[in-house]
Amino acid sequence: MNHLNVYSGSAAINDFLNPENHLTPLVELPLSLNPFLAEGIHIYVKMQTFLPLMNVKSIPAYQMLKNDRCPARRLVESSSGNMAFSLAVLSRCFGYEKTRAIVSHETNREKLQMLLLAGAETWVNKEPICPNPHSAESGIRIAEKMSRKRGWKNLNQYANPSNPDGHYELCGRQILKQTNNDIRVFCTSLGTTGSMCGIAKQLKDKAEVLCIGVVRKPNNPVPGPRTLNLLKMIDFDWQQLTDEVVEEGTVHAYTQSMLLCRAGILAGPSTGLSLAGLLKYLRKEKLKNDFADLKKERAEINCVILACDLPFLYLDEYFKYLPRKCFPKIFHQELLSVSLDFQTHHQQQTEISASSVMKLVFGCSAARLWKQINRQEKTQINENVVVIDIRGQNLYAGGHIPSDINIDENRLLKMIDDRSEQMQDKQIVLVCDYGEKSYFYAKILQDKGYNCRSLRGGFARWSELNYPRVSATCTLRR
Repeated sequence: MNHLNVYSGSAAINDFLNPENHLTPLVELPLSLNPFLAEGIHIYVKMQTFLPLMNVKSIPAYQMLKNDRCPARRLVESSSGNMAFSLAVLSRCFGYEKTRAIVSHETNREKLQMLLLAGAETWVNKEPICPNPHSAESGIRIAEKMSRKRGWKNLNQYANPSNPDGHYELCGRQILKQTNNDIRVFCTSLGTTGSMCGIAKQLKDKAEVLCIGVVRKPNNPVPGPRTLNLLKMIDFDWQQLTDEVVEEGTVHAYTQSMLLCRAGILAGPSTGLSLAGLLKYLRKEKLKNDFADLKKERAEINCVILACDLPFLYLDEYFKYLPRKCFPKIFHQELLSVSLDFQTHHQQQTEISASSVMKLVFGCSAARLWKQINRQEKTQINENVVVIDIRGQNLYAGGHIPSDINIDENRLLKMIDDRSEQMQDKQIVLVCDYGEKSYFYAKILQDKGYNCRSLRGGFARWSELNYPRVSATCTLRR
């Protein structure tokens, strides 16, 4: 490479892909994204998306491959996203022939397409929402087992010391150089925790830095970051380097990501979670003592978060988790040759009419729901509540709660947001088979500001207690 940033020769691609050859930008956020700017709080974004593979995982991926003392012909790694993608590309520079990714059964289509485009085999594994890290069914253990076969290698990003070492040597040093060692707060989301462990160690060696780790709240999906419970499967000692842990949710993560993108910082939901967590921490510090603990007689405070990912793999999720009002209007949408999910209306299955709303009831348990249905049938009082069955059409036709509405889970959030003004003053109860999916979506709707609960035990519990059910052919009563 010369000073004009030209890579040539037989090693051109290898040199270009080496993250050590790239100084990524550090960009300060404007007042529109930093409400504390006038008080001397500066927030910078370390743009790891400017690396050749456009994600922060390419740093530990390169470092693990570089430090691999016993190379094999094939790699296997438990990853549904950027780590598997980075290894699939970078491993070819180190002589590997094949990369296999152990992916979650909940991986979205775009991620699978990205892995296939990179040439990675995908092994789909079904895991519970909160898997036991020591279970033989976890992706981590499956990858370890596969690596025992001749010619296979598992670098194991969850325990490989080269993961944090890469961040220590590269990103940590760059942040110190770019801030002239003047950094007070570092914040990032916690996934494998490699970035926190590596960068925090480098920063704390040179400056008095507070390191804030952001985790996602339970049942709040954000690609990459983990809940506190899921961090139990991580071998790195992230607790020793993390001064405070902040929990944030799905809606705030996607909202901040959207605002960053609109300001010109193309960053995905993991980055949005970091910014949301930092702002939550700063609000707490302002209320506590007006930043006195942070400033310690300093006039200005520099904070840094990592831009870990891009938004393009998760576009559908933005429209799934954020209200329709967040997005501009499309004029003459009937002329489009494509159909966008948030524009599609299926009136026959999902229309919520005023007459049906009057019949609907709310409850946290099957017993309470039955009492309210029974009372309402006798008194004809409008309870101002909505019951929504989110199961598929066939299951719903086989039996459901009287006076409820069937809205498939794939259309639920869109339908609620399309009628947000109508639904804001309603009490919503969601029903699924056993109460698990309905709880998941109820949490999302609660984060959006709706008064929503889940029917505990789902329709199965309702049926066990022999409460009234309606099927396509008859009505069953006690």
